[in-house]
Amino acid sequence: MSGYSHLTVEERDRLADLRADGLSLRVIAKALGRAASTISREVRRNALESTGAPGSGPS
Repeated sequence: MSGYSHLTVEERDRLADLRADGLSLRVIAKALGRAASTISREVRRNALESTGAPGSGPS
């Protein structure tokens, strides 16, 4: 396995915007120039995270 590079902050922001627009993971991957598996992994990894603001998650 050759590994993978993490998405940049800008790519994550764009990913969030495109997901909010209802686009599929494959369409988003193509728009970002990334593999669909990378986008899928990123979405799965962050699926349960809150907005990132301290204390904003479930108690």
